[in-house]
Parts: sequence; structure tokens; C-alpha cells
Amino acid sequence: MAFEVPREVPVGALAPDGVVRVVRAEGLQGLPTPWCRQRVEATLDVKMPGDHTDRAALARNELRRHARWTHLLEDDREQARKSGTAAPVRDPREHTAWLVAPVLPRWVRRDATAGFFSLEAVGEGC
Repeated sequence: MAFEVPREVPVGALAPDGVVRVVRAEGLQGLPTPWCRQRVEATLDVKMPGDHTDRAALARNELRRHARWTHLLEDDREQARKSGTAAPVRDPREHTAWLVAPVLPRWVRRDATAGFFSLEAVGEGC
């Protein structure tokens, strides 16, 4: 075993293109997929034609979701400390990551078939 100090990750790399947040849950079920499947929020990365849509791009998208999730938990902890109440329990499944790209690369299907992650078609083009 060996202990290694990892290199620093630039903070800018953790900034997503945006966050899609549910403002009013009523009526969501009537929207087409993927909108009707949204629970609380999704960290969003949008890829334009020619942008990298490789394994590293998918990993960065998930890393951004985890960074946002951690930030929300830290905010909850700080609010609880200030108010003297318990921090709310958040369901991590309510905070998703969406990677929007003009094509579905072949490697995604291969990796899903290999069991690296689940791939589910939720609507036309989704």
C-alpha cells in the first residue's frame, strides 16, 4: 500500500452549465420525458456538436453532481447550526445529472452492456 497526495482539481471544473430545478411539482406528470421524471433538480451539462462526449465528459458530469450534492449538504448543515434544528434528510436520487448531447456515442451502449452503468431510453432522443 502507498499513500499519495492527489493533485488539486480546479474549482472551475466543478461548475456545471446549469441546474434544472423543479419549482412546482404539480403538473410535472403531464410533461413528456425526461421532464416528468424530475424530482428536485438535475445538474446539467450541454454538449454542442464537436464537443467531447467521451467517458471523461460523463465522469465530469457526475463529479459536478456530486460537488453540488456536497454543497447542498454543507448548506443544510450550516442552516441547521444557525437555527438550532436538525438538518433535513435529502434523498440523493432527487438530485440527478443530465448530460445533453446531439448524439449517443457507441461507447455508452458498450459500457452499459458491460454493466458499468444502467442505460434507459426514457423518450424520443432521451
